Amino acid sequence: MTHVNGLIVVTPEAAVVQVANTFGLQPGLVAADSALHRRLVTKASLAVEVERAGQTAGISVSRIVLARCRMDAESPGESRLRLIVEDLGYAVELQYPILTRPGQLPFAFADLRLVGHRCLLEFDGAVKYEGVSGKAALMAEKVREDRIRRLGWGLERVVWDDLNNPRQLGLRIAAVAGLG
Repeated sequence: MTHVNGLIVVTPEAAVVQVANTFGLQPGLVAADSALHRRLVTKASLAVEVERAGQTAGISVSRIVLARCRMDAESPGESRLRLIVEDLGYAVELQYPILTRPGQLPFAFADLRLVGHRCLLEFDGAVKYEGVSGKAALMAEKVREDRIRRLGWGLERVVWDDLNNPRQLGLRIAAVAGLG
């Protein structure tokens, strides 16, 4: 603990470990991924904090979070989706670059790619489609998606409600990956 503006606070590393220990794998992973993505922590600094926490209640969850956290998850939805997909047995790449031709710069990045499959997963929150520019964002997303599909990629869009039914989501993913 430390003091900031007269308040007693914990470090970001301690906060991640406390969330994992108290609330479990999914919240802990979301906290760790977010802290890593925002460069508030490193895997090394998280490892030090997990070690420092010793044998506190729930520490085994923090060790799993440490092993599974990734800095390239850009949102809580992506972190939760990745956790489900990995638990279904798939290896994934995050922020996978989509190229028209080898050697070209990517025109898009997919949230997740299933390794060994021409299958991409996109997590969609509604925020980017709201407001004055929401319609334009939706149309741009449609053009992007059509271009990706023309390159032979299977693409499955996932929304918040889908994360509450991993079994059903797994069936959809298997179908897009050509396994179902």
